[in-house]
Amino acid sequence: MKKITFFKKIRFLIEYILLHIIRLILVLIPYNMAIELGASLGRMAAKIITKRFRLTVDNIQKAFPEKSQKESQTIALKSWENMAMVTVEFAKATCTSKEGMLKKCKFENTKEITKHLQSGKGVLVHLGHFTNWEIIFQTPPLPNFKTAAIARHIRNPYIDKWITSLRQRFGMEIISHRNPFFSCVKKLKKGYMVGIAMDQNMPANAIFSPFLGRMCATTPLTALLALKMQTPVFPLKVTRNPDGVIKAVFEKPIFPDKTYSEENVKNMVNVLNRKLEDWIKQAPHLWLWAHNRWKREHDAPKKGTSDE
Repeated sequence: MKKITFFKKIRFLIEYILLHIIRLILVLIPYNMAIELGASLGRMAAKIITKRFRLTVDNIQKAFPEKSQKESQTIALKSWENMAMVTVEFAKATCTSKEGMLKKCKFENTKEITKHLQSGKGVLVHLGHFTNWEIIFQTPPLPNFKTAAIARHIRNPYIDKWITSLRQRFGMEIISHRNPFFSCVKKLKKGYMVGIAMDQNMPANAIFSPFLGRMCATTPLTALLALKMQTPVFPLKVTRNPDGVIKAVFEKPIFPDKTYSEENVKNMVNVLNRKLEDWIKQAPHLWLWAHNRWKREHDAPKKGTSDE
């Protein structure tokens, strides 16, 4: 781990303090007013961070070429509003009890995954950065079972430690995104429910897979674990009801092929990506378009090469 310089440490501390000031303000404001404020801040950010917003619009147009420029801009703006709402909901959640979190986030179709976990076997949960992924991290989906999720570290160590503690306060265990394979194996052997979001760019050890019409660097971790451990993957679709309640629905499990091979890993990665695509097409404004999912598109092997 790189040593933090004195000036960087001061900057990180200032960021940490500012974050808590903003959190306190949002906590004190009535809920509906805070949500409206968040949406307004999201629209304002789109006008300030113009380069990233243009990238958001461009990615939406490439994903949905049938949509007009105006339609793509509308989806992009609503996606940015959702990002800001995530921030508000997260701030409110920091002072919410477990019971309150379970009222804020409703899990549905839990019968089949519960039956599998009751047999003592672990399961993989396939999800992405939809609606409010932070609420999902903090809410125990099945209180009687152990849960873990992979999360990236935040560059600011003070914020990283604080957010990690919030995610873990109701029993969720966090697995570092750095070399997580064997940690996940241990959790699965102990009967854990392990959540993995595979809809962000991978800087290394990626499989290039088509996603919304373009090649993107995708983590093969979920597919590797499913095939190696012969573990089913339960997709978790997350949306927001009109009343603000986060609805998380466990869909039918995806079972891995009986034999392990590189080809089967690629095939399963494609199947999991298709599931993410389906969710995005149903509600594109609820996905985190501001993240540059296709950052390494030009690194993808060309057709006809041995890596294809």
